[in-house]
Amino acid sequence: MRILFVINALTLGGAQMRVLDLVRGMFKRGDQVALACLRGGEMADDFAELGVDVFNLESWSGNLGAICGLISIVISWRPDIVHSHLFASTTLSRAALLILRLPLFRLFFGFGSRVSHPMLVSTIHGIEKSRYWFMERLFSGLSHKIISVSHFLSRHFHDGSEKIAVIPGGIDLEQCHCFRKPLADDQIVIGTLGRLSRVKGIDILLGAVALLEPCLRRKIIVRIGGPGPEADNLLELAGKLNLLSQVEFSGQIADIDGFMNSLDIFVMPSRQEGQGLSMLEAMARGRIVIAARAGGIPEHLIHGKNGLLFGRENSESLAMAMEWVCSNRERAQEISAEARRSACSGGDRKIMVDKVRALYGQLRSPRLLLVISSGSMGGGERNFLQIACHFKSLGWKISAVVTGSGRLMSALIDSGIPVISLPLETPLGGLASLPALVRLVCAGRYDLIHGHLNRGALISSLAAAIAGVPSIVTVHGLNRKVYYRFADRVIAVCQAAADNLIEQSLPEGFIRVVQNGVAVSDESFSDGAACFPASEGKVVFGMVARLHPNKGHETAIRALAIVAADGKCPFQCELQIVGEGDSDYQRKLEMIATDLGVSERVHFTGHSDDPSRLMQGWKCLLIPSFQEAFPFVALEALSSGVAVIGSRVGGLPEILGDDGDTNLVPAGDPASLARRMMEILKMGEGDFQALRQRGFKRVAENFSIGESMASIERVYRELLSCR
Repeated sequence: MRILFVINALTLGGAQMRVLDLVRGMFKRGDQVALACLRGGEMADDFAELGVDVFNLESWSGNLGAICGLISIVISWRPDIVHSHLFASTTLSRAALLILRLPLFRLFFGFGSRVSHPMLVSTIHGIEKSRYWFMERLFSGLSHKIISVSHFLSRHFHDGSEKIAVIPGGIDLEQCHCFRKPLADDQIVIGTLGRLSRVKGIDILLGAVALLEPCLRRKIIVRIGGPGPEADNLLELAGKLNLLSQVEFSGQIADIDGFMNSLDIFVMPSRQEGQGLSMLEAMARGRIVIAARAGGIPEHLIHGKNGLLFGRENSESLAMAMEWVCSNRERAQEISAEARRSACSGGDRKIMVDKVRALYGQLRSPRLLLVISSGSMGGGERNFLQIACHFKSLGWKISAVVTGSGRLMSALIDSGIPVISLPLETPLGGLASLPALVRLVCAGRYDLIHGHLNRGALISSLAAAIAGVPSIVTVHGLNRKVYYRFADRVIAVCQAAADNLIEQSLPEGFIRVVQNGVAVSDESFSDGAACFPASEGKVVFGMVARLHPNKGHETAIRALAIVAADGKCPFQCELQIVGEGDSDYQRKLEMIATDLGVSERVHFTGHSDDPSRLMQGWKCLLIPSFQEAFPFVALEALSSGVAVIGSRVGGLPEILGDDGDTNLVPAGDPASLARRMMEILKMGEGDFQALRQRGFKRVAENFSIGESMASIERVYRELLSCR
């Protein structure tokens, strides 16, 4: 995963330390990491030592320049995740990614350009000014996820929002060495660590020390660690309070372990605090901690149990807490031991990094839009439904576009997949739907578009090209290449379909053959009427296909008439036709059956949601199509133990394999079809069982749904890796 962190400045602070921890953690997990900052600072070397690409936007003049610079970085570096920290960098990140999503921007960069569309995560580290609070509430929708370092901040900015996740920061427990020491009688060292800014309340600490009883105050040494803009003002205040001899300004602390272990009492006097990482550092080293009752501090520090809390911005309250510690030394030591236990049990930064990385993973579950120019339930539609359900089960974010509100839409809704309908079945409807589909692709921020059937493939790949999103199309028949000219990859459901496109000069490098698959198990192998048809003196042949001349229904009816007229056939043979379609065509077939004298033997059952159940009573499935790619129904029949006779067209030879020499007949040849039907009727039980077993074994070994879906995922990953 490629992660771009964005932060205001590389100065020393809690937010910067959190980013540094995240960068280290993501590197260890094998992620690629870069950092963009609005200006540099003393922590630049820390990031450089890790080998992070650091982009300093300071050279881009003004906020507009910084936005342009960030856009340039996103386009060139192509991150999966942009993670912003602090208000200014979050505002710039939201503006930059909003511009990247605008259709006019994509058109400016050229038709079909691959513009990165990363997910934006924004972390809130502390209380901002009131106008920032208002803007955060107003524009938070531009971030895909918001992380708060405390429940206090979560309630303050986004109370009740499902978009916010509370993930407290952590510390490196392996670097926290605890040196326990009792409070000395002659000297007590009180310290704090943080950026020297007004919000950190160092002036409150100095004021509290000045309020201590003179006998105690003379024993106090105050160590203040960290740089910041208030350093001179605090030094002046120390002079006014006659504390210059007792206050040490240590500047930036390189050895945090040594600094913390030099203290007897750690004080966090902040006016506001998102969480307080330096407080956790002190607790993990067994220091006695006194902190203001502000922000997220009480979520970690429980008064009287693992530390002491005092009133926010109240020097008198802080002075009283320090005096209590000095007067109750044994109890204070017990509190410090509990502080170490609580910090070590829940303050490990590895927990924070794991939670943030898991959140990235949830956001970067690939977004797949499936588009099909049909709403019925044929072979292509069932493959479409298979893909939708399978990748949803893997955690992908799936949406679908279908035509009409038929059985396919109902099946998708029942599977919990968001679906909308667009009129893609006609050329005019498809063209009219193009703008709506482009808007859908842009708004949904999809990573891949996968189109099915001719017009679905054409319109979806054209919309994807306009939106700058990779597209895949599946070829379910022997079709013209014009439908696939805008696609980045073409999946052919059989080698015959691939060869057909190659003959039309479609580049072979863009084509991937992924044969359809079905779920196969020993339980799916039927022991129904197909095994012992003679018991009732009746044999049923079946067809499962939409009513269309291309499917060869007339050939099957004429073949049945030939078999029925054969005086040597000991069985009453019938034909069950499953499927719906052109009603005029059905009437024509009924007239043909009547003319041939087999009207009572031909049964039109209409649509079936479960044709495999009907197959259990069939001797054989007939597929006498004039054109066929890789019919699902053939796989389902073979996996159920039903023999298949089909035309020698398209992908049927690939399905039947060695049995194709006998079970494949010329298309449109009723006599050849009738001859093979008679041969199967005359088979002994042993030979017929062997035929069924061979068909079942071939499907189980070559056409499993697991392998089919894995092959499709490899094509998806191939395109995702090129983004």
